[in-house]
Parts: sequence; C-alpha cells; structure tokens
Amino acid sequence: MNGPERRNKLRATGRCQPDVRETADGCDLCTFRVPAALPVLVLAACVGLPPVIHADPSGDPASDQQPEENAEARESGGLAWTADFRLRYEVNSRLGEVPGYDRGVIRGRAGAEYSVNDQIVVSARLVTGDPDNPRTADVAIGDFASDLDVSLDRLFARYERAGTRVQGGKFPNPFRTTELVWDGDVNPQGISGQYALAVGDSLEMQVAGLYFAIDDALSPTSSDMLGGQVAIDWMPGPHWKASLALAYYDYDIPKIEPGLPGGARGNAVATDGVTYLSDFDLVDQTVSVTYLGFGDQWPLQVSADYVLNRGAAIPEDTGYELSIDTGHLDRTGAMKVRYAYSQAGTDAVLGLFSNDNIPLPTNYRLHALSFDYALVKHVFLGVTYYRFRQKGIVDPSSSLDDWAGRTRLNLYFIF
Repeated sequence: MNGPERRNKLRATGRCQPDVRETADGCDLCTFRVPAALPVLVLAACVGLPPVIHADPSGDPASDQQPEENAEARESGGLAWTADFRLRYEVNSRLGEVPGYDRGVIRGRAGAEYSVNDQIVVSARLVTGDPDNPRTADVAIGDFASDLDVSLDRLFARYERAGTRVQGGKFPNPFRTTELVWDGDVNPQGISGQYALAVGDSLEMQVAGLYFAIDDALSPTSSDMLGGQVAIDWMPGPHWKASLALAYYDYDIPKIEPGLPGGARGNAVATDGVTYLSDFDLVDQTVSVTYLGFGDQWPLQVSADYVLNRGAAIPEDTGYELSIDTGHLDRTGAMKVRYAYSQAGTDAVLGLFSNDNIPLPTNYRLHALSFDYALVKHVFLGVTYYRFRQKGIVDPSSSLDDWAGRTRLNLYFIF
C-alpha cells in the first residue's frame, strides 16, 4: 500500500468525526460573549495549514450514529440536501415507582447547505420535536389533536481555507466523543475551529477548539463553555488503525434556573436549590483500535472513553464506556452490531448534555446492545436493548437499585 492509499484509508475509517453529529435544540437567537481565546480560532483561518481531515461517517464501524447517517447529500448547483424519517416502537419496563409502558415515536429531519463559494458554506436543518429540548428530535405518538413542532436545530456558516475550518452559529459537535459525555443530539452554539496535520504516510494529528454559548450570553449570569481537543490517528499496518483523543471542557454555569433546559438533570444541587454543587471541568480521554483484516464489510473496533470531573465537590466524579462493534451499512443486506457497557458517577459529566437514551443521565450503570440491518437501498431496520440501574443509591425508598430495561425497534428511511 503506497503513501496516498494509506492516508485515504486512514481518513475513511476515522471515529466519530464532527460532521455526523445531530441535535434537536430549537434556538431562535444566538448571542455570544467573545472569550479571550477566540481570536486564535479566527486567525487560524487566515494562515495556510495542511488539510483538515473529514472522514466518511459511513465507513466508521464504531461511531454511535444511526443508519440514517449513511445518507449521501443530493446536490443541485451549489445546494446540497439530505433528509430522513424514523419510526420507532419502544417498550419500557418498570422503573422504581413508574410502571412499565409502551409508546410509538416518530422523527423527521431535513437539512440543506449552500456553497457561497469555494471557501464559504451556509447550512441549516429542520427537525421535529420539542424546540426546548437539545437532546432529542423525537415526537411521541399519542395526542391526535396536536400538530407536530418543527424547528431549526442547525444554522451556521462555515469557512475553510488552506485546510483550516472555522464555523459559527449552531453547528455539529466538533469533538470526537461518545454519548457518555455528549448526547448525539446536542449541537453547540457559538464558534469552533479545527485543523489537521498529516505526519508522513501513517500518522495524522487534529486539533479542535470550541466556545459554546450555553444560555443568555449577554447577561451577568450567562452560562458558557470553553473546550479543546487534540487527537491522533495512527495506521501502523494495512489492517490496523489506532485513534487517541484528549479533551478538556471548562463549563461556567452560575445558575441552573431559569433558562437551562432540563434543570440539574441528575447532577448534585447545592442547598440554595439554584446552583450546582460541583463545578464542571471535564478531562475526557477516548481511544479506539480498529482491525480491517476481515474485509471492508466487517471492520472490528474496540473503543474506550474515560472522563474525570476535576471540579467535582463529591467523590462520584468519574465515568467510563467500553464498546466493541463490527459491520458496515453500505449496501443491501449489510449488518452492524454493537455492544457497550458504561457507568457514570453523579457529577462525572454534565447531565444537561449527556446521554438521553435512558431515564438516568448520570449516576447509572448501563449495558447496550444494538443490531442494524440494511433492508433495501435507503431503508434500515434496527433494534436496541438497554439494561440499566442506578450506580449509587441516592434514595433507598425509590427502588431504583433494581435493573430496568428499554427496547427500541427502529425503521429508518433516507431520502
């Protein structure tokens, strides 16, 4: 395998790349306080740097993305668009005092981006769901008389020059991560910058930075986050790839209410009832090893994510996820299988943006098993089973120390 071929294969199997993330937050207006570090991101856009690496999500066997992420954008002139629709039937077992229940769920999304020129792109996406919930675009089927809410969950401009990418507005998450720390439906709003450097034929490095304006960025009690990540991709041989990423997220959230959707969402609250007990200064480390020797259809990947909250005021300040998966949904009859185990302490992650797959955003132990199958072109069938319980029992009378289950049957359509 020559140098260019190895670089292309390395890029095509990248893990959890920025452009495949999704969300359902309906933000009507984004206003930002500019941090001191922001000029560095803007300056990078004016300097010639090596190409940024943007991997093809459909070639990633271990991303947490669903089958619809394999959609290819349709193009017409300078306009490209994608759309998908998902039907879901969900079965939930008893959780504490809450009895078990079944429900139907639907979700629709339609996005477009317009290339102003070779360097500037403007993008937007419409989704169903509650515009005040940044973690899901789902709509439960049940109220016949109510129409569906539809809102913009992405609206941003992107500038690329000489390999550097800068984007502002409400955009996909620029970091490599798992749902332990960032739910797959969360899109930050603010400004981000990225660039990557190829070192020889088998090593690539990527740097990403983000200023995230969380809530009411012009008020004295505004909430925001400043984060950065360094990632390395290494391909030591024709059938092996390793990836390592180290990130730091520094949150400044003076108050929980009013303004923040979801409130404390599982995190410890101070005695005043309106502030978090802990600060959130997260160190997040992700690593993955991929074996490609079973052929293009069956890449095998083992991944790990470990997070430590250096600002925690309580001992429950760490979390981790271990996963293994294989498969590639690129043709009719293709399959993808994934198993993951994760657990998180009460203040290991910020519950506001962590996983929304189960009712426990923090303080949980979780087994997750999923299987997806490509029925025909652009139609996928999937089933996911979650088995979970509280990690530490906060209230013994709540009976949340018992294991609970959630099963999801999904049918996806891509347009």
